[in-house]
Amino acid sequence: MKNHVFTLVKTRILLAILCTLTFIPSYATWSIIAVDRTTGEIGIAGASCTFDVSGIASIVPEKGAIVVQAASNYFARMKAVELMMADANPNEILNVLKNKDFDPEKQQYAFISLSEGAKPIVYSGEEITNWSGFKIATDVAVQGNILVDENVISSAFEAFQGSEGKSLNERLMLALEAGASAGGDKRCGKQHARSAFLMVYDPKTKSINKLSVFGINKDGKPAVSLLKKKFEKSMSYHPSIPPFKTHFKNYEGKSFSNFLGKGSLTSTIDSVNGCVKFKLYACKYNPFPFKIRSSRLYC
Repeated sequence: MKNHVFTLVKTRILLAILCTLTFIPSYATWSIIAVDRTTGEIGIAGASCTFDVSGIASIVPEKGAIVVQAASNYFARMKAVELMMADANPNEILNVLKNKDFDPEKQQYAFISLSEGAKPIVYSGEEITNWSGFKIATDVAVQGNILVDENVISSAFEAFQGSEGKSLNERLMLALEAGASAGGDKRCGKQHARSAFLMVYDPKTKSINKLSVFGINKDGKPAVSLLKKKFEKSMSYHPSIPPFKTHFKNYEGKSFSNFLGKGSLTSTIDSVNGCVKFKLYACKYNPFPFKIRSSRLYC
């Protein structure tokens, strides 16, 4: 009985740690958010000298995209998702997220929407570290903080704008690479970043396609270069979209909106055979009690 209780406690502690990983802030980041109004695609790419930068981003299918970086307040991002799902525009979302409860002066917010006439918005708090800044066009925003200099943002922005005619996936990858080539995160030296990701919502399959690299040791291989290799491999399977799909619709009888505030959906990609493992956690923010709701492997 004692051994059973001890094992249960250890399991709960381990799962608590896994749940709280979502809250790890990304204090130095450059990212790109964009939409393609012709295809209906929504995309985000980002890189950082932190362990895993992908926690800064959320895509709301058929609506838009959200980035909360710098101090990367998880609750601010989830609030933005909730508002976007309720059809709030970027200005309305920003007004809510300026509430002191979200510590806005330590955040860098970026919002983009597929709604007609909506323009992307970026807000940089007064307490984030230089170099920080952003550039915006009609359907793209590039933002960053703790960067080598402004050329990181300018280079990423110009790479995206100069690649019109390519797929959104390709344009985001080119922009991320350009930011790395310009110096990236100033804490990483020639490595430029320890983690990087690219994710795009595809309205044809109603899925979010995501590639990521994370957990690289400092002074190790550049994350953006490793992500590019994954990207090229994925493009060899399909000329326009990676084969790795995270499906939100009708998972265990619960729609994407039902997950918000109640847990988190995580996916682990087996890049050898394209299988995707889903785990749905019912986590409370204390972080007890919780339990694994389901775990399945789709091939």
